Amino acid sequence: MTFGESFLVYLLAGLAASGVVLSVYFTVMFIRVQRGEAVKCVDDSCPIVIKTPYARSLGFPNFYLAIPFYLALLAFALLRLAGLAAWLLVPVSICVGLATAMSVYLAYALLAKLKQP
Repeated sequence: MTFGESFLVYLLAGLAASGVVLSVYFTVMFIRVQRGEAVKCVDDSCPIVIKTPYARSLGFPNFYLAIPFYLALLAFALLRLAGLAAWLLVPVSICVGLATAMSVYLAYALLAKLKQP
């Protein structure tokens, strides 16, 4: 693996780990909001966004799907660093593309429909 490839895989691992942490954080916030507890987020839009139908785009909380996705992405990155799973590059790229499309849709909903910064 070249230096550039290694750098990208390390970057992927870091981003995937960040995704896991953020997804767990929002899952905890979601559960607290559903219980009626007060939540403290970076800004005041967190409880608003969590209560909208967009937080359950596929019929269940989006965060529940994000946790296994980011864990799988992290596992893929670690396997690539070990020199394994090269054959998974295309399926992983397709999944990442679909997840990116979903993120763009949710960002649009947040900014245009819900008018949240």
